[in-house]
Amino acid sequence: MLAEAWKISQSLAEVGGDIPRRATDVMKPGLAKRQTLRVLIHDDGQVSLLPVTDPATPLWVLRKGNFFFWPVVRPNDPCWNDGHAVERNLARFAHERKGGSDKHTPEVALRMHRDVLAECLFDWPGLLDLEPRVRAEHWAKIATPNGPPELLTLCDRLDRLRADPAPLRLAVERARENEDLAAALVALALGQSAQGDKAQVAFDLPEATVYSPVVRQALETAVAAVGRGTGASRVCSLAGREDHSWHGPFPTPELPCVSRKGVPLFSMFREVEANTRYGRTGTDLLTVGEGTVQAALDALLYAVEPERLGRTWTSMPSGKVSLGKEANDLLIAHAVDVEAPLAHGFGSGEPDEAYEDALGSVLEALSGVSTARPRATVLLVLLRQISDGQAQAVYCRQPRAREVLDAGTRWSNAQRTVPRLCFQGPTAKRLVISPGSLVACLCRDWTSDAARDTPVPGPSAGEVLDLMLASGPERALRADPMLALLVARCGSLMRSAAVRARTCKLPKRLQPEAARAAAATALLLDALGHPMDQDSPSPAYCLGLLLGLVDTLHLTYCRHERQSVPPTLGGNQLIGIACDDPPRALAELLERSRPWQSWANTCEPRGEKDPLIAKKTLSRLGRLAPKLAGRVPARLDDQARAELLLGYLSHDSCADDTPAGHPDQGTEDAN
Repeated sequence: MLAEAWKISQSLAEVGGDIPRRATDVMKPGLAKRQTLRVLIHDDGQVSLLPVTDPATPLWVLRKGNFFFWPVVRPNDPCWNDGHAVERNLARFAHERKGGSDKHTPEVALRMHRDVLAECLFDWPGLLDLEPRVRAEHWAKIATPNGPPELLTLCDRLDRLRADPAPLRLAVERARENEDLAAALVALALGQSAQGDKAQVAFDLPEATVYSPVVRQALETAVAAVGRGTGASRVCSLAGREDHSWHGPFPTPELPCVSRKGVPLFSMFREVEANTRYGRTGTDLLTVGEGTVQAALDALLYAVEPERLGRTWTSMPSGKVSLGKEANDLLIAHAVDVEAPLAHGFGSGEPDEAYEDALGSVLEALSGVSTARPRATVLLVLLRQISDGQAQAVYCRQPRAREVLDAGTRWSNAQRTVPRLCFQGPTAKRLVISPGSLVACLCRDWTSDAARDTPVPGPSAGEVLDLMLASGPERALRADPMLALLVARCGSLMRSAAVRARTCKLPKRLQPEAARAAAATALLLDALGHPMDQDSPSPAYCLGLLLGLVDTLHLTYCRHERQSVPPTLGGNQLIGIACDDPPRALAELLERSRPWQSWANTCEPRGEKDPLIAKKTLSRLGRLAPKLAGRVPARLDDQARAELLLGYLSHDSCADDTPAGHPDQGTEDAN
């Protein structure tokens, strides 16, 4: 991951901006849900309590490894020294929680908190003894030269408070009746609140908060310089220039989608025998300069800042399955002078309905960049956690901006050929899916149950990005196995969606899934050189239309003559046979549909809807039959099967102008 982070640093350096210095010893408190009590220590020794910190000044902590947090302190034990009272109240809380969410309301929890606060003595020697021990672990960082003076001021006031804790006890007494503080106070006293939440104490100054971005940046800059400039001077293997060699463990940055606890920029454990095959392990394996490591860390953390979500990073399905769920990779995308949501243009951070707009803004920005600087590039990096202590760059590519512009245009245009689907209205917007959505589509198996999907491994995000960027024969070569996988895994979904839509029983949650599968099918067919042409449809597509029209004929016959809806429809029953032996499927279809055709020929509409639809269906069948005459293939390959499914799912396979599943037809919103 170090080499890829260095590439990100080089790419960001082209912008010419000042990237803030970072230190991985300064981090967020963590992901645990905790009640936070903010303790403000005044210059005169008085103490004020606040329930939460200002969102504009988020908490930060110093760490050593994965432990010892300061100035946010997390007591592991109850701060009330009456063990029997603690056990009694915790047992009461547990009993109330077992009663169910309908009984354990916020009002009940507040009443329980008040009962505890009424008897709690709040001696809390444990908290005041814990803080100096935790602080001692970080004293070398706090007392760093050129560090923020606010931290030393806080340390001085904490020492005075520990010597005389009376102001803290007085502040707690004043806070007993404050409903906003009740949960945090009880969580500190007993070790957890009535809801089961833990607690933490954030020590702070009232006149100048230590959690401000300015203080944090000053601390990170100072901590990053500790112990640097003392190593031997050598040529860095990445930068190619002389620098002081990095010594000690590599930084462990927190990365979204990869690891919230932090993973090393470079890891080669000495304990693993296989890592000794080069004769060196750990930090001795490569010679890298301190400036290179720091620049790589700064660039990596800058690229994944929360406010840059969508612009330079996003989450993307990896194509892997972990514990029955889809695993995600971290996608980092950067191009100079592009402020559009570049990462969302490749990943799946945006909903499918909003992706086309995001891609359009990216293509517009890349058009200007490629015109002004023809040699401009776009950096794409995929990071994945492969173990608790290792993250890897599983994909790294730096195509020209013009290449990405052409690829994005090709990607969007291919999906605009998707026909209108049978459950869509006449004004429905064509769906354009992202590469991340294509990965998710190929990693879901609908074969066992057409109403429920199962996560399964599939093509990686890198393979789909390569498909997007490829052109010519390479594009077809990459799309061929993906189309075969799509037909195998999503074919039953498309068939089921078409039948349920015609019988007005298509659940709304399946509509976007079927639309995504249809968009993916059109995209892959276009990559194989078979774009959907509505003016001269292929025989397989026409065969799908035919099966859909027979479904409509069968449905109207049963509803009018038998006053019921059959469990399966005539065309759907023969799709499997049509995929293997189209002539046989047509022969059986002719025999099965004779009574439905006879009824449709002789029925009189007389204002009834079903006979009118049946008449229209016969007319459509009459116009479609000549297009299939002499063109029915003996076998269907994966491409033809995909075209058949699209034809069967398209709105042209219905005779009614109202989309199947439309509210006018009384759609069931099945769940």
